[in-house]
Amino acid sequence: MLLRLIRTYLRPYPGPIAAIVVLQFLGTLAMLYLPSINAEIIDNGIITGDTGYIWRRGGLMLAISFGQIICSVGAVYLAARTAMGFGRDVRAALFHQVGGFSIKELQHFGAPSLITRETNDVQQVQMLVLMGFTMFVSAPIMMVGAAIMAAREDLGLSWLLAVVVPVLGIAIGFIVSRMVPSFRLMQERIDEVNRLLREQITGVRVVRALCGSRMRPSGSPRPILTSPKSLSVQADGWPRCSPWSCSPQTWPASGCSGSVGIASSRAR
Repeated sequence: MLLRLIRTYLRPYPGPIAAIVVLQFLGTLAMLYLPSINAEIIDNGIITGDTGYIWRRGGLMLAISFGQIICSVGAVYLAARTAMGFGRDVRAALFHQVGGFSIKELQHFGAPSLITRETNDVQQVQMLVLMGFTMFVSAPIMMVGAAIMAAREDLGLSWLLAVVVPVLGIAIGFIVSRMVPSFRLMQERIDEVNRLLREQITGVRVVRALCGSRMRPSGSPRPILTSPKSLSVQADGWPRCSPWSCSPQTWPASGCSGSVGIASSRAR
């Protein structure tokens, strides 16, 4: 399902994908060639004391390093633009798909789950595409190239790769297998956080409507509060304001003027 999704929405980007592969290939080859130049400088320049050879090979190393940087930056730039375009297309298609759901389907999936699918899940797949262009393309090239270079340097020690690579693959597979259940649990908890946050935002409107109302159920007016910190609760459970929290326009209707008069007489 995931591979089909990626293949479908990456189909409009054949040019950038080909450029990414070429740049990653060139950058990886440059990275693999640099240790050989370094070894040549040590063997043929430093040991023999040939300063001119050191300068020439050092200049070549700098040029190759600069070319590798250009290839890496270009590949990451194109990968980021392609991944962002992929995420935009998937998010738009998902939005239009959810917009066509019936009420029964919306209740079946739930608003928190649909919000998570369209935001967090799309971002996760987008990051997977970006990492695939930056790491998964260069990793096989580097693996094959490093094996060839190691065999060319010392064929007798190259058997270590046949032992280390399978062990590394088993370790990575074990880690991934342990991470999958945790990832599923994380998705469920993100849905729960979304649900609670939506409930709190909805509840804020109710509280504001209650505090902004001028009339109690009995029909008696109550004052308008100027600060949420000045709220106190009466015995009947309704908010009550202090004399200093009432606006002057509401004193006659709320009875706060009497409280102010009592307070001022006590002060005198």
